[in-house]
Amino acid sequence: MQYDVATYAEHSLTQKKMAPGMNNRSFNTTEVQQGTRIALDPNLETIILRPGFYSLGGFSAVSYYDPKALDQSQIPTSCRPYGGYCRLIREADQKSRDNRLALVVGSGSDANLIPSTVSIFFNVTASAKEERLVMQHQIGENVEGVYLQVSSPDSTWRIFARLTIVRLGDPLD
Repeated sequence: MQYDVATYAEHSLTQKKMAPGMNNRSFNTTEVQQGTRIALDPNLETIILRPGFYSLGGFSAVSYYDPKALDQSQIPTSCRPYGGYCRLIREADQKSRDNRLALVVGSGSDANLIPSTVSIFFNVTASAKEERLVMQHQIGENVEGVYLQVSSPDSTWRIFARLTIVRLGDPLD
């Protein structure tokens, strides 16, 4: 049996400020891609799953950033960081703040680079043809100094989100 697997990540290629409310993760790096039932839309935000039973797991993190800091390799922290979480949600529902529409809400996290993690089994029925999912992260309305990506002049290996997907078998119709 051949498995469909994929791992998508958001590497920090720039300094990307966080906006109030939910922020879509941008998976700009494909780390693993095998098979045809899992795909990343060219917009880099939407995961496409074709019929099957899947395991999805990953994380999302945010960070404080001070553009005026002398040493850009250091990441500032706070003794009272903003808290938040990530979620996986259908693309069609991504504008909603109602977490009851989410497929899964991640563990609590904060802006000191403590990630929110998700893990879920998900079924895409044959009649659905495909499901389109996005990963989002939020820390509320006050996002001053908080970033979705903080790049380093010496490295592109600051990874702020990753999602691994494994198709386990046929849909549970």
